[in-house]
Amino acid sequence: MEQGLSSPTSTHIVNKKIFIKKPLSGAFFMAFRVLSYLRYFFFSRGLQWLHSPFVFAFASKILKNQESKTGKKIEAFRLFLGDFQRSIKRKDLGAGSTKGIQTWSKIADLARVASRRRKAGELLYRIVKQYQPKTILEFGTHLGISGLYLQSGNPSAEFITMEGDPALAALAKKHFKAFGYKPEIITGDFSESLRLLLIDPTFWPDLVFVDGNHRKKPTLNYFDLLLPRMKSGAILVFDDIHWSKEMEEAWNEIKENPEVTVSIDVYQFGICFMKREQAKEDFVLKW
Repeated sequence: MEQGLSSPTSTHIVNKKIFIKKPLSGAFFMAFRVLSYLRYFFFSRGLQWLHSPFVFAFASKILKNQESKTGKKIEAFRLFLGDFQRSIKRKDLGAGSTKGIQTWSKIADLARVASRRRKAGELLYRIVKQYQPKTILEFGTHLGISGLYLQSGNPSAEFITMEGDPALAALAKKHFKAFGYKPEIITGDFSESLRLLLIDPTFWPDLVFVDGNHRKKPTLNYFDLLLPRMKSGAILVFDDIHWSKEMEEAWNEIKENPEVTVSIDVYQFGICFMKREQAKEDFVLKW
């Protein structure tokens, strides 16, 4: 829920005293997520329904859940971080925060709860490994787990990752170094960082992974800024497209854009291909 919006409450009067229960927003959020997944479950399609050769190849090669040695190594590292009890002071610039609220978080909690799980990470790894993008841009470095999957798919790619929280960016830098990677980590507001990147006329990303700010307006703003630099064949991946009503609205607007010729919804991710020689198609695929 956006900051500044009130949430519904349940009120009871007992012995002329008013007791207000906790906001019901959490229950409404969970109900939305359940209904959203049920819609996906009933409307998603398998390989037998696909007539597009390009999407059939994507589904058969990339959506097939195969565990790799790379994924095993990264997941082991994430679990290793899950034992760290040290706390760091964070500045949250994501959904629900507009002023960079500072909080203390345990590295263990960040690794166990908020870091990329293996199934989703392996999918990112397979996308990069299949299409071999030369320049990769990531929104939301966090502890670097998603970035490790992305960079591992093509170790020679130029990898740029943006993070709003300096403490997380510093940790991620160490984690990348442990795997032998030295990506460019940009710290600060995503929109401002992106505008600075776009000043460079040679910056044309082949793959962009958008995570870290699960709100409609910023997500659409990133898309609008990136679109002129997305050449034919480029790929955009949006995380948590069914996180909220806002994110579903953002995804619907993005996939309707005429520049997005192939859009694929796998519930966790929304994947866009800028294949301008191909007829426009939209798919909801089982994963």
